[in-house]
Amino acid sequence: MIVSCKSRIYDREYDRGTYRVVQNERSSIDDAVTQWDSVVEGLNREPTGDNFDFSAFKEIVGVVCTPFPVYTSSQQSLRFVRDGLRASCSAHELRDWLQ
Repeated sequence: MIVSCKSRIYDREYDRGTYRVVQNERSSIDDAVTQWDSVVEGLNREPTGDNFDFSAFKEIVGVVCTPFPVYTSSQQSLRFVRDGLRASCSAHELRDWLQ
């Protein structure tokens, strides 16, 4: 598993559900998942590069992790990459899944 960790600011405006702030976070997480999916697909296609060798692994799974859950309705971001683990998850969700 490879994890793309995103530092996001959880502030009062997000907590209040301010439309612009929530939409910006949604857009950021959806873009990050799309970009990370491309990286993961590339690594699964070619697991060996100039400075890495993942050829010992049958499959590489990737998630985008944030400090708090980011609200989204994107099917790509909400899809399960493993039972109980979504493509976008909070640090708490990832920790619970790993345990």
